[in-house]
Amino acid sequence: MRLMFRLLPLLLVVGCTPQYSIVYPNIAAAPVGGLQVSPDTAWNRAPKGAADTAIAQVWTLNGEGLDRVVLIGGTRDGESIVRQKARAGAQVPVFRTNMAAQDVVSIIESYYRIGAGAQDFRPHGLAPQVFAGRPGFGFEYDYTLADSVRRKGRAAGAIAGGRLYLILFDAAATHYFAAASPGVARLVATARLSG
Repeated sequence: MRLMFRLLPLLLVVGCTPQYSIVYPNIAAAPVGGLQVSPDTAWNRAPKGAADTAIAQVWTLNGEGLDRVVLIGGTRDGESIVRQKARAGAQVPVFRTNMAAQDVVSIIESYYRIGAGAQDFRPHGLAPQVFAGRPGFGFEYDYTLADSVRRKGRAAGAIAGGRLYLILFDAAATHYFAAASPGVARLVATARLSG
């Protein structure tokens, strides 16, 4: 009986800890706000965070501090790609349907600078790219967080039907970015829009 009372706090903590779930390979993942992908390797789906929206999911192979993919599906005109408090000082700009690709780059930069505390965010290589069978855009970026780890990233997306669809990939520049990039490129190539 004493053992049970000693273990009870541990069981309560473990039971309340958000759990990662597996995204299985070779099965079309559930649509994220109308964006659907079919991974060819298993991913770990992160639990929802305070800043996540209903149309976003975060996946990782080795842990969010090492690599991650953010799937953002169907952001509507006037919405942000991240949940924000109305009274927060700095805000990630909201999406507008008349935005050009360069404007979306600015939203993503704000997302990393304001939401994650990125320092020295440097986007480069913005170019047209087919995304989910539609005209879209892609670019790469580099940034550093307070932990001083240099990270590299790649974004692909499109504005379709008045909504913004994005796949963001970032990872530690040493090893993890190069190791995961081919698989992420294959994942992006499977992107489809539903509805």
